[in-house]
Amino acid sequence: MKKYLDFIKESTYLNAISTETLETKLEDLQLQMAEIQEEMSSIRSILEFRKTNDVTEFAKTLPESIFNFNKEQLDFIFEHHNGVNSTQYNLARTFYRELIGIHDLGYNPKTNQTKFAINISDSFNSVDEYLANDYRENEEQIKSIKFLGENLERVDGSVEFLINYYFDQSVNYIRYVSETELYVTSYYGRKTKYNNISKMLEYLVDEDLESGSRD
Repeated sequence: MKKYLDFIKESTYLNAISTETLETKLEDLQLQMAEIQEEMSSIRSILEFRKTNDVTEFAKTLPESIFNFNKEQLDFIFEHHNGVNSTQYNLARTFYRELIGIHDLGYNPKTNQTKFAINISDSFNSVDEYLANDYRENEEQIKSIKFLGENLERVDGSVEFLINYYFDQSVNYIRYVSETELYVTSYYGRKTKYNNISKMLEYLVDEDLESGSRD
């Protein structure tokens, strides 16, 4: 209410000023606005430059493999939100290439960390998805899932993964509590518990391939 009353008061004051004076005042304000915008742009450039330098310097301390990162380094590389600059984002994606059968997919606003999806076709028994007819245990994919599940920040006691089916169009996701407690959860809330990453992947592969055979 106060802002509204102040607005009315200001409007009444301005209405009492001559047109010539108002035009002059408007020109002055536009000039001030241009100067403010220019200064803001300069400040943003300086901050971006400093942040890029900080990222570059921090990158020099990182091990060659993401699997050898400590907690501070993992928190840095997993950090993802609108405030992360392009240098940090691109650096993270470079290390994400080590994760097999996984790809990054935006960020989780609850944790401000990268969100990951599990590629089900990476556990098909053929590199040609249309020739696949069974599950093939992919140890590197299992290692990557476990690594992320143990190191990403948890929400309500679990790490959430999206599921990237090849054929199936279902919207399901995985809640990772530990490598012996995982839940495949449907869009409608149905949960299926697994006590083994490989068994869970086998189920998801069968589900995906069955959907492909119906198409």
